[in-house]
Amino acid sequence: MAGSHRKYDTAPLTPPPTPERPSGNSKGASGHTHEDRSSQVPCEEEGCDKTFDTSTKLKRHMREDHSTRQFSCKECYSEFKTPLALKRHRCTETQLAAREAQQTTLAGIVEGTRKLEINKTLSTALKRAERARSQPPDDDRPKGFTFYYCNACSLTNKVESLTDIVEKNAFDFLLITETHLKKKITKEEVTIPGYTCYRRDRDRVGVKKGGGVAIYVKNGIQGNIIECGAYDETLWYEVNGKEDNIIVAVVYRTPANNVEDNEVLFETLTEAAKMYKKILVVGDFNFGSIDWEEQEAKTRQPKNFVQLVKDNNWHQHVRVPTRKTAILDLVLTSEEIKGGTINIKVGERLGKSDHNSITWELTTEHTN
Repeated sequence: MAGSHRKYDTAPLTPPPTPERPSGNSKGASGHTHEDRSSQVPCEEEGCDKTFDTSTKLKRHMREDHSTRQFSCKECYSEFKTPLALKRHRCTETQLAAREAQQTTLAGIVEGTRKLEINKTLSTALKRAERARSQPPDDDRPKGFTFYYCNACSLTNKVESLTDIVEKNAFDFLLITETHLKKKITKEEVTIPGYTCYRRDRDRVGVKKGGGVAIYVKNGIQGNIIECGAYDETLWYEVNGKEDNIIVAVVYRTPANNVEDNEVLFETLTEAAKMYKKILVVGDFNFGSIDWEEQEAKTRQPKNFVQLVKDNNWHQHVRVPTRKTAILDLVLTSEEIKGGTINIKVGERLGKSDHNSITWELTTEHTN
């Protein structure tokens, strides 16, 4: 129609809304989780299951996590930093020859080690056989017993060392002070094959941990543990003899003993001297101030102990220091077995103990 105009809506046009794209972990209408992995780039390194949403992150990962990894050729043992370099690699004759030489060297080392172990075993066997040949026949040996004594300063960590000692020397008795054993430590933990262990752990009220004594008796020796006196850190073993039995005792006197404790110990030793004729008393008495050459002491308790030894007609055999410059560990015998106590030797320490060990023999042929 002439002169007429059509009216149009002049409002700006807006595009239709774009459907919202679900995120990587959004839920669909069914309630299930959808994970968009189409843009995830996996790492191709063997054994690596990481994925990345950009190649830049993947490259950074390769630099940081796989740049130092070494890939080895199974044929020539050559090493490469990337699997691609390994894939492109072809073994050369030189590399294969080097691998063969390496294998030959390793085989030689293994064979040499095996031969060395065999030689050590043979050497040990020969030494044992030589010791056996050097010993006189049983009929020619002095009749009696061999002894090993030490202040262990804790026994549980030295059982293996003691086992090695008896394998070489086969002592009849092992006498130990300062075992530091407790009730919770089982007999299996301190067992030495071929020996019976008797122990007396410290159980004093008001006295710190430590102390304790033990006697190992070689299987086959006839005897038994006996009670003697009231002093607690002692063990007394009576060895059956053809005529008179022999008493073997181990004693530990702590430096913390007061006058009353010492009196109980002295009474116990005096009682044993009256009851038994043949006595061997060994232990750590901690009387380092006594001059045993002159049998003298300057203070009261050491003087009382020296007088006890004299009154019982006992003999103290150790004449050299057993800890630093002091004679703390003693071997005391009654007059009846004094002459049979021979070959007294102050030897090496047991493990990390701060006391030297003592060994000797008691030949019953020379006892009265």
